[in-house]
Amino acid sequence: YWSVTHKQWQTLILDAHALTGVPSGQRRRDFTPDEMKEGKVLYFEQADNLAGKSIYRMLIAEASPGRIVFNVENVNTIRYLLITLFHPGEMQSIYYLDRESENVWRYYSILRMGKNANGLTAGNESSSINRAVAFYRHLAGIPTDREPWHCSMRSWESTTKKRCSKRNEWIYGSCGIDGCPTTPSCIGKLKKLC
Repeated sequence: YWSVTHKQWQTLILDAHALTGVPSGQRRRDFTPDEMKEGKVLYFEQADNLAGKSIYRMLIAEASPGRIVFNVENVNTIRYLLITLFHPGEMQSIYYLDRESENVWRYYSILRMGKNANGLTAGNESSSINRAVAFYRHLAGIPTDREPWHCSMRSWESTTKKRCSKRNEWIYGSCGIDGCPTTPSCIGKLKKLC
């Protein structure tokens, strides 16, 4: 992904692996499709290029041949150096993959940071957008070594940011549909979270 802070291309996720569970989860082989059934809770650990290793809980909310919905949240405290960025459960995301045709899937994701998250994380909109774009690029098979605003999804225009007054937090959304911020269904999904 394009690091706004370091002004260069960097690897976002340095390592990731499935866990047997928590709290004493052991590294295991990747999850199989049979394990990723609707309602199933799975755990994994990943090493972010800045925050280091963290454990995440993934809930498979929907799983069918035409639709996959899963959400992810941090299980442990996420720190940068010695500074706490997110307490457990304060970084949450949800991913929607909808089959449009045999070879085409629609992708939509939303990231939410809790109201007690460190202020250092909330002020860097470009970094959050680039991280969301990196995940989309990975799913879509778009090369990751191109300029950050020239990918096929028109990343800046396809990201929506909404301030949730009820929860006092920012919610970010992005999808593979050009012009996402003007798409009522995308705005509706953000409003439902607030």
